[in-house]
Amino acid sequence: MLPETPVFHRRSVRRPQGAGASRLLLAAGLAATAVLAGCATPLPPAQVKVIDATPTSTVAAPPPASAPQQPDQPSVNPPPPDPAFIARRELATQPLKSVLSYADKVRVLSANELSREINRLSPLAEQVDPEVQPQRQLQLALALAQTRNTPDLVRAIGLTQRVQEVRTPVTQELQPLARLLQQRYTEQRRVEDLNERQSQLLRDTQRRLDAAQERMEALKAIERSLYNNRGAGAIPGPGPRSPGS
Repeated sequence: MLPETPVFHRRSVRRPQGAGASRLLLAAGLAATAVLAGCATPLPPAQVKVIDATPTSTVAAPPPASAPQQPDQPSVNPPPPDPAFIARRELATQPLKSVLSYADKVRVLSANELSREINRLSPLAEQVDPEVQPQRQLQLALALAQTRNTPDLVRAIGLTQRVQEVRTPVTQELQPLARLLQQRYTEQRRVEDLNERQSQLLRDTQRRLDAAQERMEALKAIERSLYNNRGAGAIPGPGPRSPGS
């Protein structure tokens, strides 16, 4: 509520005349204004109520709805890779290494295993496949050379020559090995031929010795027979005469 404005009683003042009177009136007005301003009581500042926005309690949020559990699916293992596919990939990507590894493998095979391996590789070596055919031909040559048979060794030499006659990136990598195998098998054939000739010579010599021994035994048998016959056919001498003859 505003304070009451003081009431000034007008007095009969004698108005001055002229410019001096105007100045007096202006001064009186300013004084009255100052008095009014001093008497006015300033309003107190408005009080603003501040509400704390921080929550007094923590409300836990509801957990998210879990997805419905799916029934356990049986684990399906992928099928194992095909051994033939793995072998072909190794032959195509690492031709020289695969042939050398096969040489170590075939060296310890038994006679039956070696025969099965030759039967397996024989049709594969004839299949036209520039990526793996030279490798299979050398593998077959390695298997044939292990039989120690002259016909198989001749066939192995022919396979190494076929690899050397073809000009491809694969054969160029394998040709040094093919030449080495050809030289080795050729020398092996020469040695085996020499051994065969020596064996044949020994057999012939033994046969002649056996024949000579048989003839000698036959002569001894004839000699014994003649000696026995001579002893049985001898004429006895005259015996002593009796006194009355």
